[in-house]
Amino acid sequence: MREVKAIVRCEKVQTILEALENEGVQAFVVDHVMGVGRQLIDPDHANYSMECVERYTKMAKIEFICRQQSLEKYLHLIRHHAFTSKEGDGYVYVTPVETMMQIRSGQSDEAGLRTLREVLEEA
Repeated sequence: MREVKAIVRCEKVQTILEALENEGVQAFVVDHVMGVGRQLIDPDHANYSMECVERYTKMAKIEFICRQQSLEKYLHLIRHHAFTSKEGDGYVYVTPVETMMQIRSGQSDEAGLRTLREVLEEA
């Protein structure tokens, strides 16, 4: 299992989520974040923050868990739907999922992952 984190332009989130849902991803975490740094700043939409005294762009972070065999498909979908060819399009990070615990049932490690796999495979 892999965790995918995509930092993308806010205006691209709905299109990305719809594409991923159409391919079987059922659960996401979406959050507002600030993109700071040359590669995440869109010069046309940069603002100055009084809190962090930096130039930033409003971005969104999309997170979800997927099976390894579906990863490439999801990465291509994200890039396709997030791409504008301008600076500040964002990044995608992938990390292994080593442990998972379901809060309701308390199942963890392989039992929790096995249950998540079954849910993903039903999609």
